[in-house]
Amino acid sequence: MGDTGQPTMPIAGLDNDTDADGIDNTASFDIGQLSSVQRLRYDFGYVKTLDIANRVVQEYETMTVSKFACYKADKNFGHRQLSDLSGGYRIYWEDRDDIPCSLKYDAIPYVILGVKCYDCHHGVDRNAAAKKLKKKEAEKKCNEDHAFKRRKQQIQNTKKFSCKAQITIREILKFPEYQIAENTKYKRNQASQRLRAAIESSNSNLREKRLYIHLPSEPDHTGHVVGAVIGTVPEKILIGAQGFIEFKVHPKSNV
Repeated sequence: MGDTGQPTMPIAGLDNDTDADGIDNTASFDIGQLSSVQRLRYDFGYVKTLDIANRVVQEYETMTVSKFACYKADKNFGHRQLSDLSGGYRIYWEDRDDIPCSLKYDAIPYVILGVKCYDCHHGVDRNAAAKKLKKKEAEKKCNEDHAFKRRKQQIQNTKKFSCKAQITIREILKFPEYQIAENTKYKRNQASQRLRAAIESSNSNLREKRLYIHLPSEPDHTGHVVGAVIGTVPEKILIGAQGFIEFKVHPKSNV
């Protein structure tokens, strides 16, 4: 990505613990430590393929001793094309600051192809209604059949604690061929019109697929204990909201 000549803009969401380079001095991880990530901020960056994006998620889970599950993804995510956008497409130059995984202005237009979202394993129970119905039907059947089956006593009947931590991945198509030198409404509209005409006539070959990834930090997790890592050995292993088991690493002694 070339120098746009634009002044450096402040990064939205920075607090007293985050410096001007987007480095959180209290964070337990940095996305730049993970596989092939082009780092934009300590919790935000992009990769070029879905395989690498999946590996980044797995490495993050290992590093933070956490677990995430996908709850929403566009069809054929990671391999989508403009033809997959049934409602047409829109050309963007930047995102609003209040959306997850937002892109800042960098003078290059882009199209959003798809989104994939992960919940923390201890997040909102999105099947709560179905589980409640299933439980009610089972109790009704039990009463009708007069089946006095011994049931296991559950000390904790759920691992869901409404944790708000999420991972967001956005599939983006960038068009560096239509980069603008001046950030004005006129220049944006002019470049957008040229790009749209090129796309419709299949003349725009210079496009770059990126998968932008936003990873949650430890304070984003709520309602449960989050593990830390010493080297490659987990210091804490999650056992729900009740606490954690500690593992200490002992140096090898020469016998």
